[in-house]
Amino acid sequence: MTLIKSNFFILGFSLLLYGLHIGVNNYIFNFSEYNEFVKKTHLFLFIVTFTIISSLLFLHKKNPTYTGFAYLGSVLLKMALSVFFLYPYIVKKADNIKIVIIQFFLLFFIYLLFEVLLLLSIIKNKDND
Repeated sequence: MTLIKSNFFILGFSLLLYGLHIGVNNYIFNFSEYNEFVKKTHLFLFIVTFTIISSLLFLHKKNPTYTGFAYLGSVLLKMALSVFFLYPYIVKKADNIKIVIIQFFLLFFIYLLFEVLLLLSIIKNKDND
């Protein structure tokens, strides 16, 4: 899979997930006051996922042996960045902090699952070539 193709997958997935998330928040749960948080969360996770996939594709072309180790390190970095992203919301001690945390980590794990599936397809395609 090429870098451009994987980037279009990431962009399409992110836009689809963002639209679905806004729709569910607004029309099913009436959480429209969280739309700004949802937008920031999706933007943060998109940028991190885009960076991870792009750098791992580059690494996989140069040295495919270390792709798995690099992915483990990038997931650890993503978790650390997520803590820094959530820190201002946690410090506020707002009444709605549970909803914010649940929404963030639900998205975090959806993006993580997408990363794993995309990287598995990249590794399998490279092994078949």
